[in-house]
Amino acid sequence: MFLRYSASDPFKRNQAMLSIFKKRKVSFNNYYEKAEHMYFKKILPMEQQVNFGEIYDPPLHSAEFSAKPIVFLVGQYSTGKTTFIKYLLGKSFPGMKIGPEPTTDGFVIVTKGTNEAIIPGTGLVVDQSKPFMGLSKFGTNFLKHIFCAVTNSSILDEITLVDSPGVLAGKQCSRDYEFIPVMKWFGQHADRVLILFDAHKLDISKQFQEAIESFEDEKMKLRIVLNKSDTITPQQLMRVYGALLWSLSKIILVPEPIRIYVGSFSDMPYLSMENSILFDKEKTDLLDDLGSLPRNSIIRKINLLLTRSKKLQILLAILSSAGTLRTKNLPMDQIYSDVSLRYGFAISDFPDEEVMVEYVKKFSSRNMKLFTKKQCRKATNELLEAFLPILNDFETDNDSSSALKGGVFSSINQSHSMFEDEEGINAGRHSDTWIIEKPKLEKYDQLFENMSKNKMITPRGAKDYMLETHLPNNVLNKLWKLADVDKDDKLNEFEFAIFAYLIDLKCQGYDIPAKLPSHLYPPDITANSRDSSSSLSELSDLYE
Repeated sequence: MFLRYSASDPFKRNQAMLSIFKKRKVSFNNYYEKAEHMYFKKILPMEQQVNFGEIYDPPLHSAEFSAKPIVFLVGQYSTGKTTFIKYLLGKSFPGMKIGPEPTTDGFVIVTKGTNEAIIPGTGLVVDQSKPFMGLSKFGTNFLKHIFCAVTNSSILDEITLVDSPGVLAGKQCSRDYEFIPVMKWFGQHADRVLILFDAHKLDISKQFQEAIESFEDEKMKLRIVLNKSDTITPQQLMRVYGALLWSLSKIILVPEPIRIYVGSFSDMPYLSMENSILFDKEKTDLLDDLGSLPRNSIIRKINLLLTRSKKLQILLAILSSAGTLRTKNLPMDQIYSDVSLRYGFAISDFPDEEVMVEYVKKFSSRNMKLFTKKQCRKATNELLEAFLPILNDFETDNDSSSALKGGVFSSINQSHSMFEDEEGINAGRHSDTWIIEKPKLEKYDQLFENMSKNKMITPRGAKDYMLETHLPNNVLNKLWKLADVDKDDKLNEFEFAIFAYLIDLKCQGYDIPAKLPSHLYPPDITANSRDSSSSLSELSDLYE
């Protein structure tokens, strides 16, 4: 069926969609169709009756229900937003620019397509298959600063990525469009907002603060990423993390600290391996969070409809009371108090009083009397009856197969399936090379040269080094005996490398086994060459 209406006229477009839903019996194949059906059948007619968009938000489009979850990246320039998208995709995309200087001067929407292409903003906002038609209200100047990059990546089958222009530090830069309202629009329509910081640049400019504050109503969507953390030492990372948490606490007002992911999110190896295990775990946590978006997207859409229905009920109640109390010439604040007491709505949810005064003037007393308390109650009951079954169906659906595929998720999933337990003492089990290789071996060799005598180290010679680890004596004794392969109570350069490696693992929180794993033996010594008569039973009291 083809609809004949102007794409630029949302009223005619929604009227056409509404007529279709009234004429046909809808067969629900998924939750998105259910939500879309309930909006056009139950909510939209009442929104049009009271000009809902004049006070709150414009009517929803059909594409907004079927749209994939949106991940919106925000940050100052050179924080790695574009590199993060490239990392997720596992490839570059059309129009991508990466550099230390400000490169992305507009918004880039990355979507799935067979052939790579760039769609300009003017074409993007009239595409009814995409949920970005609402951006047309920001004018032609803004449309010059946005484009859609189409590329073929499996991860884009489930989500859409949006890159934003880097916010310059210092004096607020001028733009020829409303930057903060645009940021707020994307925050409202996104399923996840990632705010990226560079570990070397924690300053928050005035415009950047305004951008973060525009997400005031979207706090549950926010995630903070402390990027490029591999360029600083562990001690510096601790201080930077604390400083960032302190700075954000004055802007994002939440009762609990917001989650901050630390790491280096790019396809390049870490510059420093000191915190590599921490970075890997943080990276996995963030990717798991993004992987949950496809399944949880329907919850956000239903929540959006429930929020709109609540606003609609408030609007109907105000119009009903204003029509009844108009003859008394009561001010709007008293009408608000009457509505709050009568219907139980919180005044904090009401529209601005001055805006509402002008809005009410457009309705005649006869029209306002149509919006009765009974109608409000009926609308509320219908909406609850419609949405509760959807939520119940969703809760009983145990299908959790919504993990993202493609891009970085392919390598992560493959790595988990093949070497899911390869960390800590098990790291390097399947490697062809000795795990204690460069740069670890170079560091351990330098320590060995400083402490050894006649190419050997005794416990007394390593005393100062062991004290610096702050590990208990019984733990150090256990690690020494594990590393002493030939059981002569002395360590050669290879044995000391094992000893130092085990200390590093223990300091990182990993458990140490009772027997040295075969993959940790020096290259020229095998596990079978160790004295089979030696026993570690006497060390049982050292187990943790």
